[in-house]
Amino acid sequence: MEIYYSEQKINICSAQILLAAFHNLSRTIGTALLFSVSERLTFGVILAEMVLYHLYKVGRRDYVLWVPGLEGTLKYISAGVVHSVIKILVDYTGE
Repeated sequence: MEIYYSEQKINICSAQILLAAFHNLSRTIGTALLFSVSERLTFGVILAEMVLYHLYKVGRRDYVLWVPGLEGTLKYISAGVVHSVIKILVDYTGE
């Protein structure tokens, strides 16, 4: 019985890895295809998605939790940069 459980676990883990890889591939290809049609539209879509992401983080009140120890405007600027870089990395590399 233990062997079956182990094989099932390996199959599920492999399926999840493939699903994540295909999702990242389809997102990257979709962005490349959109870029080949219109550069302005591509940057507009990415910018709109980024703005919605930042508004979502502000709405959840966890916008500046990534950057402890900073005060004032610098806290919000650095949080914006950190959130933007992390979002781009996660969306297009899967890390």
